[in-house]
Amino acid sequence: MKGKSSLGIIFLVIGLGIFLEALNLWDFGNVISSYWPMILIVIGIKKLLEKSVSYLNGIVLILLGAMFQLRNLNILYNVSKFFWAGIFLLIGFYLLSYKESFKPKDRAFFGGQNAEDFVKTGAIFSGARTKNYSKSFKGGSITTMFAGVDLDLLDAELSLDGAYIDVFVAFGGVDIMVPENWNVVITGIPIFGGWSNKTRNRNINNAGPTLKINCIAAFGGLDVKHYFN
Repeated sequence: MKGKSSLGIIFLVIGLGIFLEALNLWDFGNVISSYWPMILIVIGIKKLLEKSVSYLNGIVLILLGAMFQLRNLNILYNVSKFFWAGIFLLIGFYLLSYKESFKPKDRAFFGGQNAEDFVKTGAIFSGARTKNYSKSFKGGSITTMFAGVDLDLLDAELSLDGAYIDVFVAFGGVDIMVPENWNVVITGIPIFGGWSNKTRNRNINNAGPTLKINCIAAFGGLDVKHYFN
């Protein structure tokens, strides 16, 4: 219902704006062209308030919205000058918060093989490959910069409540292998990067638990599939 309510409000605002412009009471087109970045800022704030979503998503949207809004207001003339600074700031924020992604009881594991319910894997300027055998997999986090990470979950089983994996990839790649009967849903923010869901079950409404993946891809990519290349 929350999604439908938000969409309904957006359509009401657009409809009202077009109606007022038709009556020559409001230059709706000029307002949209000047203040459209505020939409990114509002969505970013909304994501920060959602506990189930990585807060980094909200920060990215707010920063992007703020830069474009300042440009539209002629306060910031050349956004490209600040682009790389923004990229490195985001990476810095993520790395500083990386150690706090899970509580101590989660017993995160770095690389190799394990049967823990949570997995945390990181790679910088080198590769990492992890195989997990958990019979109640609950999620984890993957961070890679200028490197590649493979996470093999082919012999793992999802917990009854499903699982959540937070992925941050910058100038690298992440491959996650899952069993064919898993439901997989990927959301996130691509920054000159992206992701690909090559699994059979991509619908969150399918029966059974779901693996949810939140991905921040900056000049990198994520592939989720049932096989190794």
